[in-house]
Amino acid sequence: HYERASAAYEAAAAKAELLGMPEEAVMIVTDLGNVATLRGEHGKAAALIAEAGRRAQDVGTGQAIGMVENASGLLARREGRLAEARRHHERAVEEYRRIGADGGVAYAAGSMAYVAALQGDAAASVAAAQTSLDAAERDGDLLGIAFALEAGAAALAASGDPGVASRLLGAADAIRRGRGLPMPPAERWDVDHAVAVAREDLGASGYDEAFASGSRLGADEAAALMRTSAAEASRRRPG
Repeated sequence: HYERASAAYEAAAAKAELLGMPEEAVMIVTDLGNVATLRGEHGKAAALIAEAGRRAQDVGTGQAIGMVENASGLLARREGRLAEARRHHERAVEEYRRIGADGGVAYAAGSMAYVAALQGDAAASVAAAQTSLDAAERDGDLLGIAFALEAGAAALAASGDPGVASRLLGAADAIRRGRGLPMPPAERWDVDHAVAVAREDLGASGYDEAFASGSRLGADEAAALMRTSAAEASRRRPG
């Protein structure tokens, strides 16, 4: 799957260069870097993302810069450089907000939520996940909403609410499958971490029951559940 994607992106990047479309070329080279990250080819990913970053500075558009920042954050996250990953995603959120790109904000903020959860910063994780959900709903993209629900699950699992986290994971999975686009295995790294945290707290049968319950929620119901649970988590937090 990713080998075919890489070949397709390389051909598209060459075509974009020939047609004088520099922003599109930046985005395609960035996607090549993401593919390399997901395949575990971190050295290749770093080189591609660095090349995309140089091109993005020349192009100077927020969309291109935001994509490079997110790609840099994904690679840093996979390599365990969490503080660096968080800074990249924060800068991506700023760029996307500046140009009014809600889809970009949703992805970057959701990625921030994953990083903050891994850092043990539950409050920041919950706040970032809510930002992701708000942006995804404004954008009207169901897959973006699924991504935000998954980020919210990671945040709430880190906040000590594994039952709701499991239900959100079930709801997100149902949205993806309803669109015929279940999450590919190579992209499940963050979600699998949230699953592991929730499963450890609930046990296998408790997790499966909560996941199944969540899969019966509609997107609006799942979003409302996430917001209510995030507010409760904030009230429980000292200070």
